[in-house]
Amino acid sequence: MIHSIKGVNGHIYYSSRSLYNELNLKTRYNDWINAQLKRLYLKEGDYIKVNNNSSGGRPPIEIYINIDAFISICINNNSNKSLNIIKNFIFNTSLKF
Repeated sequence: MIHSIKGVNGHIYYSSRSLYNELNLKTRYNDWINAQLKRLYLKEGDYIKVNNNSSGGRPPIEIYINIDAFISICINNNSNKSLNIIKNFIFNTSLKF
């Protein structure tokens, strides 16, 4: 399940970390998400950074992506898993309307 939040602009953003976990990738999350942002020319607005509260150490920064970035990342991942994520996401989202 992909976690989502509503941004201050009222748009829905999806957790890139949840997507990363669903894709079962072997690379480090930070390396992967930074590569996606760069490779797909994503800019502020396509994603937002959210500081999470933690109980010590450096607080992790979570990156949430909009629907266009979510789909672009899945398509460019070019795997059966990513295509299934898109299909399930579209099916589950369409049921809510």
